[in-house]
Amino acid sequence: MKKTDNDIIEAIYQSIKGKGESELIPLFKNIARFLYNRRLLHESDNIISKLEKLINEREGRVSAKIISTSPIPKEGKRMLSEMLKKRYKKNEAELEEVIDKKLLGGLKIEVEDEILDNTISGKLTKLQGQLTT
Repeated sequence: MKKTDNDIIEAIYQSIKGKGESELIPLFKNIARFLYNRRLLHESDNIISKLEKLINEREGRVSAKIISTSPIPKEGKRMLSEMLKKRYKKNEAELEEVIDKKLLGGLKIEVEDEILDNTISGKLTKLQGQLTT
């Protein structure tokens, strides 16, 4: 019987759930050996991404990448966190802040497959689309 990606991801999740850092190192070595033996190392990025989504879902967490031109103040991060928890009905929000000096201004928020584009260039593109239709 061939295991699907979802079976493998569920098995990995069950094996790491509740483990401390010292317990995880040997587990990760076994997981890497398993993926190697099954010739699945080329799928490791995909498996890790799906595992992260599963962990976030099971633990009631939303994970977001916040892209801006400069660091976001502490209060702004708190407000973004609260907005994301409410929007996605989660207990916790994990924010990864990325500085991109190429943006003209504003924020871009990436949550899983959704992009909330509140950048100046995003607004200009949207305006251009409205004007040309």
